[in-house]
Amino acid sequence: MLKCGLVTVTFRSFDRKNIVRAAKNAGLSLLEWGGDIHVPPLDSYAIGEAVQLTAENGLSITAYGSYYSCTDDEEKMRSAVDTASLLGAETVRVWPGICRPDPITEELRREYINNLRKTCRYAASKNITVSTEYHPNTLTETTESAMRMIDEVADENLRLYWQPNQFMSAEYNIDSLKQVLPYLTNIHVFNWKGTPTGNLKFPLADGEAIWRQYIDIIASDSRDHGLLLEFVHDGTEEQFCRDAEALKSWLK
Repeated sequence: MLKCGLVTVTFRSFDRKNIVRAAKNAGLSLLEWGGDIHVPPLDSYAIGEAVQLTAENGLSITAYGSYYSCTDDEEKMRSAVDTASLLGAETVRVWPGICRPDPITEELRREYINNLRKTCRYAASKNITVSTEYHPNTLTETTESAMRMIDEVADENLRLYWQPNQFMSAEYNIDSLKQVLPYLTNIHVFNWKGTPTGNLKFPLADGEAIWRQYIDIIASDSRDHGLLLEFVHDGTEEQFCRDAEALKSWLK
């Protein structure tokens, strides 16, 4: 089943109450609580309030969007996983290195892979999966590197997020999604076009044709996935609500 949700970093200026209010008003059912602003690692007050507000408003926590990277030390890794566990999240999102896959040395890559393997083992002890960000300038910048990462970590607890690469063609992104589908947990949903000077953001409805194709692929494996809205065209709650309506309409 596909469910719609919100990545809380979309509204970093909102407090936790307004995050939940916005998601509920938009008719969403899932939250990925972010670890940079809304739920810092092991912040007991923030964790408790996030859990309470989410439950009281009939929403579910699908993930903890940590900012742990496999370049960080083990203490940060454990803090991220423990926070996800305290939130009751199904998965913890982590960053698979801060690098590009092509120029990275094999020695450094092995270090990142070993750290990801340790993260998977520790998360498994908490009954949580590990989902890597699917993002430029990491080990998942290309489909080839992402699949190699899966093979090298070789741990059944490792999963992938996915999002379209705003610098690549629709054909590339469709092929990428098909290849990573067996490992997919959640999807970050947005409508961007990458340029040499930055990202151009557009209303989600403008990307209906390609997003319907993505959704058909995602739905084809008959597993549960969260379609999580991340950032919006003009950064307003009004546009967010329009994006949410568009996304929900494509699932009917």
